[in-house]
Amino acid sequence: MAVSLQISQSGAVILPARVRRKYGLLPGDRLLIEDFGNALVLRAAPSRVDASGDRIEAARKSAGLAVADLLEGLDEQRIRYNEERRGTGPDH
Repeated sequence: MAVSLQISQSGAVILPARVRRKYGLLPGDRLLIEDFGNALVLRAAPSRVDASGDRIEAARKSAGLAVADLLEGLDEQRIRYNEERRGTGPDH
């Protein structure tokens, strides 16, 4: 689909509603412009949550851990944290 856009005096570009609907773009979504020398490509920027999730998943896989391992470690850390806050841990 080729769409002609016009840049406003302030530099704004309006994406047609059909393009926003097709790609699920909502007000406030961030986009990236990539310069390929002879072409500009506009694409949705990954959300910070998605990017963080991708990094965590890559680290989990490279460490050879299962999701259950992460959840077990999280439970252990939660217990330690609460013990430290209450002053009931082994160091108190």
